[in-house]
Amino acid sequence: MIFCIGNFDGVHPGHAWAIKQARAIGGDVSVLTFAPHPRQYFDPQAAPFALTSAQQRERYLKALGVFEVICLPFDADLAGLSAQDFASRVLKDQLKATAIVAGQDFHFGKDRGGNMALLADLGQQLGFAVHSIDLQAAGGKTVSSSRIRQALRDGDYAGACDLWQQRFVVQGTVLQGDQLGRTLGFPTANLDFGAYLRPAFGVYASWVSLPNGQTRAGVTNIGRRPTVDGIQDRFETHIFDFDADLYGQTLAVELTHFIRPEQRFDGLDALKSQIAVDCETARSMLVKI
Repeated sequence: MIFCIGNFDGVHPGHAWAIKQARAIGGDVSVLTFAPHPRQYFDPQAAPFALTSAQQRERYLKALGVFEVICLPFDADLAGLSAQDFASRVLKDQLKATAIVAGQDFHFGKDRGGNMALLADLGQQLGFAVHSIDLQAAGGKTVSSSRIRQALRDGDYAGACDLWQQRFVVQGTVLQGDQLGRTLGFPTANLDFGAYLRPAFGVYASWVSLPNGQTRAGVTNIGRRPTVDGIQDRFETHIFDFDADLYGQTLAVELTHFIRPEQRFDGLDALKSQIAVDCETARSMLVKI
C-alpha cells in the first residue's frame, strides 16, 4: 500500500500535487494523518487553527482519489516513539506500507528526530520505497497551510482563496444565542466555531448549505460584537429571506467575500443601519458569482 503522510489541513493544491505523484507510482493511495494535530497535542492552549474539520478533510481527500484515510491518535505513546520505531512499528508492521510519499520538510518520531533522508534509509532497510515531494501548486506557487492561515488572519481573504483554490467553509451545529439579531430585525444562526481557525474579524458574504440540501445566500459576522461589549468569538449568519428554526441542526457556511472589518458602533440603531448596508453589499456580491 502506498501512503501519503501529513496533516493535510485544508487539503490545498500542494497536497493534491503530492497525491497525484503518489498515484503515479501505481496502485491504491491512502493517506496517513493524525488527530489531534501534533501542535494541539504539545500545546493544548494554542489558539484554534484548523482550516477543515476531520470530516471535511476526508471528503476532500476522497475527491482527489484517495482510497482510504487512516487517522492515528496522536497520544503519548505515538509521540514517544523514536523515528526508527515509528518507521518499523507503524509504517512497516502496522500499515504494511510498500511506499511512502511526504513533503520535503516532513519530520517524524520523538522530538521530530527523523527527516526524509533518514526515512529513505529506514525504508531501504525495512523494504518500502520513500518519495520526497516538493509541495508546489501548478504555476510555481508554493502553498502551505501556514500561508493560507496567515492570509486569513490578515484579512487577505481573496489572497487566501487564491492560494487555497477554494473557500473557507465552517461546518457546525446551530447554538442558542441571545437573539440580538432577531431584536434588530436580522435573525442569525450562531454556529459552534469549534477548532476552526478564526479568520480576520468582520463581515463576509456567504452561502449557507441547509440540512434539507438547499443553498441560501447570507451575510456572516465573525467576531466578538464590540458594540455590545462581547467577549466570546462568534460566528453568526443571517440567511436572507429565511426564518425557520435551525437550533441543534448542522449547517455549512461558505465565506465568499470579505466585506469589512469588525467595528464598534455608537448604539444599536447605528449597528442596525450598518447591517442593512452589509446585507445589500453581500446580495450584490453573491449575484455576481
